[in-house]
Amino acid sequence: MSEMIIDSTRQEVIRLLHEQRGMLEQLLSTPNLLKSQQDNQQRSLNREDIGQWLEILNGEIYKAERLEVTFAVVGTMKAGKSTTINAIVGTEVLPNRNQPMTTLPTVIRHRLGQKEPILTFPNPRPFNEIIEKLRDDLEAKRQAGQLAEAAFSATDDGKELIESILDGSLTQVRDTYHGYEEIYQFLKCINDIWRLCSSDCINIDMDMYLDEYDEIHEFPAIEVEFFHLRDQTDPNQGRFTLIDTPGPNEAGQTYLKHIMQEQLEKASAVLAVLDYTQLSAEADAEVREALDEIASLTDNRLFILVNKFDQKDRHGMDVDVLRSYVVKNLFEGRLERDRVHPVSSKYGYLANRALSELAFSGALPDYKANPWVEDFGRIALGACWESEIEDPEEVQYRAAKLWRNSLFDKPLTEVIKKGSENAALISLRSAVAKMDEFDRRVVEGLQLKQKAINIDIKVLEEHIKSLEEDIRLIKVARDDARSIIDESILLLQMEINDLFAGCDSIVKKEVQAIFSGGQSRNWVKQRLQGFIDHTPTTAKPLAVNFDPDGSNDFQTEAEAKQFLNRLIEAVHKHIEPVLNEMQVKTQQTVDDMSIDIWAGVNRRLQKILSAAEQRLNDSFSVSLEFPKPKVRPVAIDFAELRQGVVKEDTVSKTATRQERKWYTLWCRKHDVAYQYEEQIYRIYTREIAGQLQALLEDDHRRVRTALDSYVQNEFSKAIHTYFMEMANYLERFKGDLIDSKHDQELEGDRLAKLQTAMEELHRLTFRHRNDVRAAENELPNGGEQSPHLHCIKTA
Repeated sequence: MSEMIIDSTRQEVIRLLHEQRGMLEQLLSTPNLLKSQQDNQQRSLNREDIGQWLEILNGEIYKAERLEVTFAVVGTMKAGKSTTINAIVGTEVLPNRNQPMTTLPTVIRHRLGQKEPILTFPNPRPFNEIIEKLRDDLEAKRQAGQLAEAAFSATDDGKELIESILDGSLTQVRDTYHGYEEIYQFLKCINDIWRLCSSDCINIDMDMYLDEYDEIHEFPAIEVEFFHLRDQTDPNQGRFTLIDTPGPNEAGQTYLKHIMQEQLEKASAVLAVLDYTQLSAEADAEVREALDEIASLTDNRLFILVNKFDQKDRHGMDVDVLRSYVVKNLFEGRLERDRVHPVSSKYGYLANRALSELAFSGALPDYKANPWVEDFGRIALGACWESEIEDPEEVQYRAAKLWRNSLFDKPLTEVIKKGSENAALISLRSAVAKMDEFDRRVVEGLQLKQKAINIDIKVLEEHIKSLEEDIRLIKVARDDARSIIDESILLLQMEINDLFAGCDSIVKKEVQAIFSGGQSRNWVKQRLQGFIDHTPTTAKPLAVNFDPDGSNDFQTEAEAKQFLNRLIEAVHKHIEPVLNEMQVKTQQTVDDMSIDIWAGVNRRLQKILSAAEQRLNDSFSVSLEFPKPKVRPVAIDFAELRQGVVKEDTVSKTATRQERKWYTLWCRKHDVAYQYEEQIYRIYTREIAGQLQALLEDDHRRVRTALDSYVQNEFSKAIHTYFMEMANYLERFKGDLIDSKHDQELEGDRLAKLQTAMEELHRLTFRHRNDVRAAENELPNGGEQSPHLHCIKTA
């Protein structure tokens, strides 16, 4: 997309955002138009919703004017989330502490040329009110001799915070902080305040104060140059932003969890940081459930960084097996393998910071005053680091090498730089989608009120009673739908089990045919020969003496792995058509079930809706799109076959050598036999066959589990949402009719002014909606529907 088109579309979107904000403010200021939700009556438009929409528009204006793209970063406890962010930035913008450090999401924004970080906190007032309340509570406890009872006060951080509040050295937090030390002290302060307020002895409700922080422009924001984005000079590429969000282990409080979910839903992409050394702990039910929730919130925007890969030893999982493990055990197959990136955030941070310092000042700072330099030196330069740390060329070479060893370059290039380049489109699409939704709601609400205000009051009262009965019938139909789902689940399970049984039988026969019988030698030789024919001339030809029942021995580990890789690829190609057919049939079975269930549900609802439509004499249609399951491919993860199959062993061999021996006057040569031990690398064929069948059965179990989970959770949730939307739609309709009944009681002049205002607002909003859709068509893929659940729409 050309710079000129992006810039012109951006200007139009910004104009439309400001225009819509003005229309919503006009809605709020129009007398007698909007009611509050304090009476718990649903209605199409209310003052609270409009207020929230204005907040959202302010956030969209902020992002569109700055063309901001956001990457939310979430990590499990001690996975190295802060170090990962520092590695991406190229400097230490976030402190590393053992305690959770994310009370509020912290924004870290790339700003070209900004060498020293600056933190701005647009709204410090809530925290300053908390400090004032803490001072009163702590002073009362001190006078009562209860201050020592606070568990947090026993920690060094707790003592320091309490003393600073009581002695008056901490009276408020500022709105601006400069440099690493000031930023560190600010982040430490607000997190320690949260920990103190959450303690038993204080117990201040932080949610009440944190409720004022729900948009990205209200969070603490650090601006600094990201070293690897320093060459980005095109202003239309947009501003790249990381958001440090509370992790699954940190978001214990209600509001923190709400913040995390909201930011994950809004983010352009999500980076989840896991700990390579604690993957078994990550697989625990609680963490796995949290990761599954993250995956469901982020759709296809999730990327995984498995940190601390530098701690892998020779027995640890390699890249292929690691990706398989994460996808299978932590995300139940809901993630693509290429979204998983093993990295070393520590290496990445130290290398990137060293490269940044060299580029900026030509040398590293004094290691005595900067401990990170010593950390870098010991890792990158080795035991004699002190003698080489002042050599810029050597440091440059070693820093670049350490950066490569961190494995950060690939995810940085694929995820972060790509996202930064698409920042403009992402920001503009988000703004257009929000405006279109708000315009739709306003147009529908105003149309409804305009029509209802002219209907006779007795007719309105009859409609209201009828709607109450319709709502009751919808709830009855919802209960009936539950039995339909239960019956369909049983049928689906039976059909899937039959499909899997047939597939298992076919594949097992194929595997047995491959790994047993006299013809298996010919089968394997025939397929391996195809690989051997294409072996590079510099490589040693691979022997194909294949033993289907026993072991296959090789002189080197490389030869054994070469043979294993070729054998696995040959087997994979042989059974792949069976697995593909299984995938197609499984997907078709689920699709057919979905269609049948929706048809049954719609038949029950159609009578209710048709009756309501006829009575109201107001044509409205229901347009809902529900998510279909994407059945994970029925496939064997062949990478697992490579783990532990090649075994080291030794064999005793007999050889002869010639020795000379004197017989009186003559010296003769004799062949003498001797024994020696030879190291070999052995592959047991039967073991591969057994693992292959076990993997197939394991994979089928996971597919069954995923399908059961889909039907029980996602599909049932969609059915429930369907009925809830129908009931809520009629509830809002009923509320609008009740409001219109009261509107008709207004004095003639006030009623006429209300009608005139509604007509004008309807005209402006309808025109604005057409302009929004025209701007949407200027964006690539602008007309595509998002894959989420759509709300009820009126014609």
